[in-house]
Amino acid sequence: MFFNFNSKKISKIIYKSLGEIFMKDIKKIFINKYITITYINFFKDLNLLKVYIDFGIEKDKFYMLYKIEKYNSYIRKLLGNYIGKKIKKIPYIKFYIDNSLGFILKINNLLLSSR
Repeated sequence: MFFNFNSKKISKIIYKSLGEIFMKDIKKIFINKYITITYINFFKDLNLLKVYIDFGIEKDKFYMLYKIEKYNSYIRKLLGNYIGKKIKKIPYIKFYIDNSLGFILKINNLLLSSR
């Protein structure tokens, strides 16, 4: 996706705000869980925001994703509170599991075991 200056600025604002939401506001729901937002992607009209999340070493990633989707409207409301004055339209949020860290660790273990 081609980013102009405005898109980069919006992306940075949303990324930072979602990070704060997961660290401060949603922390009570996910006690002692490691959740990292790895990447966000949105369309030019800000109708849909795709958020890629890594759960670290969590065993049941799909259950964690289900729990996050369950609180999707609450997260969107909090996002509106954080960025409502900066961005007019609050996008619909869709969460995805990002397994890139898991693949990196698996490849690293394979490389170390082949020595």
